[in-house]
Amino acid sequence: MADIYNRHIMTIDNNKIPILMYGKAYMLSHMRRGRLKGKEWKATVFFVVWLMCMFYMSVNRFHMSANPVPLGISIICLYMMTYYLFILPKRVMLEGEHIYKSSHMLCRSEKITVTRDGYTLQNKYETLCGYWTDMTDCIETSEYFLLLGEYSKRLIIVSKKSIDDEKTECLRDFFKKTMTVKYRKVKK
Repeated sequence: MADIYNRHIMTIDNNKIPILMYGKAYMLSHMRRGRLKGKEWKATVFFVVWLMCMFYMSVNRFHMSANPVPLGISIICLYMMTYYLFILPKRVMLEGEHIYKSSHMLCRSEKITVTRDGYTLQNKYETLCGYWTDMTDCIETSEYFLLLGEYSKRLIIVSKKSIDDEKTECLRDFFKKTMTVKYRKVKK
């Protein structure tokens, strides 16, 4: 009975994740469920407030230096728009790259075994096992598959450079069937 659930789907040898790929995947994970979630909406709110302040100053024909409150609000809104659209994503990506550099396990190439029930990540120093039911999201990009777990903070990344097109298609179909609601394809 155990063989039915642990049916071997595929093994991916030499799954090497470069630092830039890990940084992008970390940023993408925060866009799904972290600090970057809804950053466009937050920037839009500050843009609307900024437009209202500029409209108020232009209608009342006040000189900008004579009207400090709308001018101050406008400056704060411009900063917050810049923060949400440019500064925060760069900061999150650098945080992901720092995590990658500080971990001796992430920079090693790993062997990934995909079974019907879950996965096993294995490198020279550690073995990590997990189940598909613990995953909250499965995101496919042009470079990798990203699996986000609910309990562990580690990102599971399967690089498409380490597998051929046939295995990529097989893995895509498997994830679509296994994680029907959780699977998403992103064009980044």
